[in-house]
Amino acid sequence: MKNNFQKTITLECPSCKSQDLTLSHNNGYGECNSCGRKFSGGREELIRLNSDKIDDVKKQFANDATKELEKALKNAFKGNKFIKFK
Repeated sequence: MKNNFQKTITLECPSCKSQDLTLSHNNGYGECNSCGRKFSGGREELIRLNSDKIDDVKKQFANDATKELEKALKNAFKGNKFIKFK
């Protein structure tokens, strides 16, 4: 079973799609270095504005984990006459 279930999601500016963002030291304020858009809500605002992208990655992550678990269980019980997988 793969043990690499880490995903990195790079936040991007919703206006210009740039990933060149600057956040303040406490993540309370942000700015896009490409178009200059300001994010007064900082990191939390960027997360909210990138929620569709984050949800897509979460769905893909869940699908990948499910497939890996099914594969591991099938291999673990291969040849067992009492436990069958469809």
